[in-house]
Amino acid sequence: MATYVIGDVQGCYRSLKRLLKRMPYRAGRDTVWCLGDLVNRGSGSLDVLRWAVGEGAQAVLGNHDAYCLAAYADVIPRRDDTLNALFDANDCADLMGWLRARPVVHCAGGSVFVHAGIHPEWTLKGALKRAKKIEKRLANDAWEVFLRRVFTSRTSKKGPARDFNVFTRIRMVDESHQPVFTFSGPPENAPDGLRPWYVRSAIADEDVKIFFGHWAALDHRRLPMGISMDGGCVWGRRLFGHCIDTEETWSVPAHRKDLL
Repeated sequence: MATYVIGDVQGCYRSLKRLLKRMPYRAGRDTVWCLGDLVNRGSGSLDVLRWAVGEGAQAVLGNHDAYCLAAYADVIPRRDDTLNALFDANDCADLMGWLRARPVVHCAGGSVFVHAGIHPEWTLKGALKRAKKIEKRLANDAWEVFLRRVFTSRTSKKGPARDFNVFTRIRMVDESHQPVFTFSGPPENAPDGLRPWYVRSAIADEDVKIFFGHWAALDHRRLPMGISMDGGCVWGRRLFGHCIDTEETWSVPAHRKDLL
């Protein structure tokens, strides 16, 4: 059995199928982890989720997945999304239940999967503890209340709602290690005083490799402590996949029918 990691799909179902054919992935035998943002912006969110559930794929939650759940629960106003087909589907409730049950961070065999990143002050043990608190809130009957707090308290400096935003939205931090969510360009173009979350991270000395997405401007990069996997497929660029066991990487260009 092999383990594969796939970057931000964001509803690009045709691109996903292309990538799976290019990789030596064996459905039913190998494991595939998606790094969050399975849905939205691309045209095939419904198909992506049906594939993930039917295939037994694994995934961590991303910010667009959180938006999808919050919009489905009607706790935030919808804003120019591509989720109508998903929300109108007969199996929508089951798909939303599956999505809500995804972990925020997953660690196995020296590999860490997270959508955006981990606060530079957090150890891996501390990050996993924070993630479990978030996952418990998403699993209980008041999950809609928690997601409303996630989207309405983004300036909060502590608590599970703030931590969820870190895991799913962080790119840069300031000199006080506070996350700065407004900058999304290449790290080389960041304003003075900002640096990527993975620079001088507390996890850098731990024997793990972090796989993350979310940062299309960062693209696919091999970093000292991990690999960024968001190739900007939904923006007409590429979708990336990586095999944990062989260290091989594959990519496919975005399929034109995935883009709106």
